[in-house]
Order: sequence, then structure tokens, then C-alpha cells
Amino acid sequence: MKAVIFDFNGTMIFDTRMNEVAWREFIEKYCHRTATDEEMNAYVHGQPNSNTIRHYISRELTDEEVAVYSEEKEELYQALCLKEHSLFKLVKGLEPLLDRLKEKGIPFTIATAAIGKNVEFYFDQLGLARWFSMDKVVFDDGTLPGKPEPDVYLRACKILKAKPGECIVVEDSLPGLKAAERAGVGRIIAIVSTLDEITLQNQPGVDAIIKDYEGFEQAAGLIM
Repeated sequence: MKAVIFDFNGTMIFDTRMNEVAWREFIEKYCHRTATDEEMNAYVHGQPNSNTIRHYISRELTDEEVAVYSEEKEELYQALCLKEHSLFKLVKGLEPLLDRLKEKGIPFTIATAAIGKNVEFYFDQLGLARWFSMDKVVFDDGTLPGKPEPDVYLRACKILKAKPGECIVVEDSLPGLKAAERAGVGRIIAIVSTLDEITLQNQPGVDAIIKDYEGFEQAAGLIM
């Protein structure tokens, strides 16, 4: 293995609760009902905003209308992140891992379903420019189908100048794990966050499971 690709939400930060609260508030406002946990896993986690919004509001929405709804939802989410100081931080062990990857010259990047506004928010609030360049991060810019399609990971592999089979992907959601498997990446590491360990153990393609990044080297095998 020669490169690492990280999903972001639920993987680099454990923000699942804030994201779910924001989406539930949004769905209750426009659909007048509460979304179930099963719906969160099927239509929210790992999905681009456009898919979720069109599922709950209307398949006939224009891209401009989707963008307005998406902006509203992310304002709710970002406000929650800023209030949740104990959760809105990089996962334990991640900062020293990124330092080691950078020091050893191992290429790495982020491939996320988050929109550009949120990626900019993460760079500003979490200091991601210390390790990442915004122009090498794959995010929801409207040009790629969302996970579980493999396109986001295939684009990340091209950015890193690595074949999919040479890359490790770290993921937390069902659509994300499926996307990594479909991309043909060499090793998939699942992190316990959105899904529990038992559920992750039963997912095809998962090579290792971690609870934080202090266990990454062992899960990654020969890369270090």
C-alpha cells in the first residue's frame, strides 16, 4: 500500500450526532415527521445533500432549489458543531498519524460527501491546511455521483497518482464502505462511529476495524 484516503464525517471527526440532529430538524420542518435511524443510514450518512433533499422533499427540485435547502441545513449543522466542543475535534490519534504520514512522504487526502462550504468550515475550524490542500480534497461539487458509487474514491486515487489497489480507505458508513469496495481499493479500514463494531464486522470488503487512529498502523499492515 502506498497511499491513504480518508472519508471525513464520522471518520476524521465524530460528528454523526450533530449531523443527525440537523437533518432531523430539517426533515421535521419540511416533511412534518421524524426520520428513523434506519432512514439516517439509508438516505443521509455518506450521501450527498442533493440525494437526501430530493428523497425527502421532491425529485423535481432544480439544482438551484437544492442548493438553497442545502445551505439551510448546513447552517444548522455548523452551529451545532461550534456548540459541541467535546465532539467537534479530530479523532484521537489522527493528528500524530497525519504528521507521520507527511513526514514519511506517504500521499493522503480526503474524499467526502460534504459540500465545499463545509470543507472550508473544517479547514478554518480544525486547521486542516496543516496537512491537506483544498484543491486535492474530493468533495461534493456536483460533478460526481454520491457514494455508494465509486467515483469519489477513483478521483482521489488519480489525485494521489496511485492505483486503487495501492490505496487504503478509511470509512464509517454503509454507502462509503460500498463505494470503496466498488472502487477496488487495496484495503478498507472501518472506524466505529456511525455503525457499531458488530455491524461493521458483517460488511463485505472490510479488512480491519478501528475505534480511533491509535490502532491505525496495525490495521494498515505494511504501509508504515
